[in-house]
This record gives sequence, C-alpha cells and structure tokens, in this order.
Amino acid sequence: MNLKSLEKELETILFCKELMSETLCIGGSQRIEFVRNGTKYMYFAVTCPGEENVFYRIDELMDTYKLVKNEWKYTITL
Repeated sequence: MNLKSLEKELETILFCKELMSETLCIGGSQRIEFVRNGTKYMYFAVTCPGEENVFYRIDELMDTYKLVKNEWKYTITL
C-alpha cells in the first residue's frame, strides 16, 4: 500500500467515525474503534468501559449494519 492510498483510507476511516458519532449519538465514555477494512465492508466497534462492545460494518454506499446475535442487521445509511 502506497502513501497516497494509505492517506485516502485514513480519511475514509475518520469520515466514517465522525458520521457514526453524529448519527448514532456516540459520546461520553463511548469510543468508536476501527477494527479492519474488508473487501466489501469497513468494520468498527463502539466500546465503553464496563459494557460489551457493539460491532458495526459499513459498505461503500454508507449502509450501516449492527451485529445482533451473530447476524448483521441494517441500522441506518450514514
């Protein structure tokens, strides 16, 4: 991966984190962590001390899915 593509990926990650924070009302002690970039989705976790992590995946159309009982459920389009 070259520097230009790395910068573009970082911009996309930061943009998704910002949209998730605003749209899903993430705040206080909650944090959005980038988990990984797959071939079709970007994966994030919302973490909070003392609580279970909540996992999300976002596709190229900004459709966002939440992992609920081992199934990805559509949540919102960012």
